[in-house]
Amino acid sequence: MFQTQRLALAADLLREPEATLAVVADRVGFANAFAFSAAFKREHGMSPSEYRMRESRAAT
Repeated sequence: MFQTQRLALAADLLREPEATLAVVADRVGFANAFAFSAAFKREHGMSPSEYRMRESRAAT
């Protein structure tokens, strides 16, 4: 449950274009961007970068 909440917060943070993956990973408690990216992909079915691109296209 806690992991799901962290990754939901990360998804929100990824909507901020200036937030790097390393910054997002740190803010939600992952040791590094690699671990964050792997967990995010398991939860959301796409990488954080793919998610960010999809969300930025949806916002325009």
